[in-house]
Parts: sequence; C-alpha cells; structure tokens
Amino acid sequence: MAVAGVLLRPALPIDETRYLSVAWEMAQGGSLLVPHKNGAIYSDKPPLLFWLIDLVWRVGGVSELAARPVAPAFGVAMLALTWVLGRRLWRAEGTGAAAAAVLAGMLGFQVFAGLTMFDTLLGTVTLLGLLAILRAARLPGRTRCRSGRRWRWGCWPRGR
Repeated sequence: MAVAGVLLRPALPIDETRYLSVAWEMAQGGSLLVPHKNGAIYSDKPPLLFWLIDLVWRVGGVSELAARPVAPAFGVAMLALTWVLGRRLWRAEGTGAAAAAVLAGMLGFQVFAGLTMFDTLLGTVTLLGLLAILRAARLPGRTRCRSGRRWRWGCWPRGR
C-alpha cells in the first residue's frame, strides 16, 4: 500500500510538500548543515530526512519520484526491526513474523509509511534504541558497565 501511495498520488500539501521543498533548497546550494525554507532557517525538524533526500538526489538525479521513497524505506526497516525485536524478546517460533505482520496490518502504519514524513524515521530509530537496550540488558552483570565508553555516562551515576 505504501508503494502504491508513493507511485500513484502526488505529494500531499502541507507536510510532504514542505519537507520536499526544504530538501530542494538544500540541493539548490543552500546550507547542507542547516535546512532552510524560503530563505529562512527551518529548525522545526531535524535535518536527517532532508540529508537523505539530498543524498538520493545526488546519486540518482533530482526528481519527486526519487525523493519520495526515502521515508517509506524506513517503513520497511520498521517491519524488519519489529520482526527482530519480537524474535529477541519472546524467542518463540514465529513471534517476530507475527509482530511484523500485526504492524503491517495496521491502517495507521499503512497510511503513514507511504508518506514523506518523519514518522517512520522516528519509529526506526526508536526500534534501534530498543534493540540496543535489550542487548545491554542481556550482558552479564559487571560487564554491563565495563563494556566501553558507550556505557560510561550511564554507569557513573550508579556507582559501578
């Protein structure tokens, strides 16, 4: 459904057109670090989606059709990460696939996964964070805080 949404409809006004126009200004020689909209700094959203759209345009050429699958690709990543998270949490046969199927069957996910918006990007990063927390929680007791710099800030307050 998300693929059909990208291919069969134009960019929806307000959000999708706004995000594509911010990426367009970046591609037209604006600042690559700080997004702009109509010449003014656009600080309403983080620039990662704009950077990815710009990257796709640099590789494949500038077009609406090239830019619009960027965010839906994160919807596919969400399905895969939901599968992995379900498999790691319950370790039962088919649980990960069932979790991904439930997510894919939700109407809200089907609608927002096909839009050039930040929702699937945020969902993907959240799932990556949950997988990282799950991995850290399964480390043996003392190595949890001695496993390198990535844990230093979380372990000092606990006194280990």
